Amino acid sequence: MPIKTDRRDSEGLRGYCRWVGTDMSIASRYQLKRCALLSARKAVQQAAINRELSIRGVLQNFGLKMGRVAKGRFESRVQELTEGNPLLEAAANPTLA
Repeated sequence: MPIKTDRRDSEGLRGYCRWVGTDMSIASRYQLKRCALLSARKAVQQAAINRELSIRGVLQNFGLKMGRVAKGRFESRVQELTEGNPLLEAAANPTLA
């Protein structure tokens, strides 16, 4: 998020994880739950991205390129590329699982 210095903007941003604005009141339970959900969602998204990049890197070391793949087809494309190579299957299948 961009840095907000205007007082009204800081009041609107108060619901996020950081203390914002001049009023240092305790965050409500709703705000804390929302912050926890946003943090968990971001962690899951980052884990999925890291998993995909890891698999792509392993395949690239063997000269296999995935190219652009739809999210629903990623797993089948990895299995398609690793088919017949027990080393790559052993590396990719546990990561996919």
